[in-house]
Amino acid sequence: MKRQLKESESVYMEYLMLQFVENPEFEKRSRVKEIFPMEQAGWIFLCSVKRSSETENFNRQEFRFAIKNYIQSSSYSFGTTIKDLYAILVLGKNKGDAAWFENMKRVLERSLPGCSFKFYISACHSNMYEEGAEAYKEAKMLWEYRFFEMGDCCDYSLLKERLGGDMNDISGQADTVISFVKQNNILAAYQFMKENVSAVYGERLPAPSSLCRAVMLLLFSVVKALEPMMSAEMKEKTDEMLMQIYQSETISALWRRIYSFLIELGKNIHYQKEIKGVDVLEHCREYLDQHYMEEITLETVAEKYYFNSSYFSSIFKNYFGKSFSNYLTERRMFEAKRLLARTDDKIRDIAGKVGYRDANYFVRAFKKFYGYTPEEYRKIKAQD
Repeated sequence: MKRQLKESESVYMEYLMLQFVENPEFEKRSRVKEIFPMEQAGWIFLCSVKRSSETENFNRQEFRFAIKNYIQSSSYSFGTTIKDLYAILVLGKNKGDAAWFENMKRVLERSLPGCSFKFYISACHSNMYEEGAEAYKEAKMLWEYRFFEMGDCCDYSLLKERLGGDMNDISGQADTVISFVKQNNILAAYQFMKENVSAVYGERLPAPSSLCRAVMLLLFSVVKALEPMMSAEMKEKTDEMLMQIYQSETISALWRRIYSFLIELGKNIHYQKEIKGVDVLEHCREYLDQHYMEEITLETVAEKYYFNSSYFSSIFKNYFGKSFSNYLTERRMFEAKRLLARTDDKIRDIAGKVGYRDANYFVRAFKKFYGYTPEEYRKIKAQD
């Protein structure tokens, strides 16, 4: 019975605290003050919890205990109306800095394996009874701006000048995008959009919903102009794809979906040479020729051009007639052979210059490719 009463009291207190911070006109505000001494300085932070696919249950009691134990000063944590988003009201003038929150993150990850945490922190206010709702509003605004991927620890005091920008109409960019698509240059269309959309709002970030809506309307104008060239199937798909763009949860997801949309649109109207994405692969060829000496993988290059790795592997092999790994190895071996013939560089130095961090592995790879070791090749060239 005592346990049930305690749980009921906890639920009621969470209800009071949430109403207190979300509704400045809450009629039971004075009740909160009676229970929790809030007429003093303090601040609020929101903690979002992301569970791994293996983590089914989240122990809220363990979470609250770990938070309370870490903060030590007077605090109260409570759930919000958003799943896996928790609010923590802290009393006191000393607000944690980035290092303090980074340490809290490690503590929580040890206490709750399989979960990761991000923090959205209000400014410090002189009277939390009078300004608690404002502190919560600041933290909530930061959480809404998580779309821009500003890190795991976002402090309103440091970021407030970057928030609340205007998102002007960008539909005037549609003609240029349409022109690039018709020229079979999807990559240029994408790059034009990315550069010009970002330039519209500059350093002051707009509300994520405003940005996504403006981009969706721009692409809707592109679709309407190209509609006569589209198949009936594509016309049916565009609404769903545009809605997915509008519902993007991060800025990187937004641009990935925009690029995928443009590729799909270009292929469908036969200006993107069927399924191969030729302009992208030619750009990829240039990239590999310039960066073969770096630590490159199929996955990193596929991500760079906004393809999933299996699809990218398939179109790469179809276009170049060889796998990605074979192409990269061939490019590296060609350069290694040139350096062996024309310089006196040591084998380990040449290995590093062509993308191999392990000189022994490079020697084995060279022999497998050419049938002789780098040293043997040098002797052959010396005899010539």
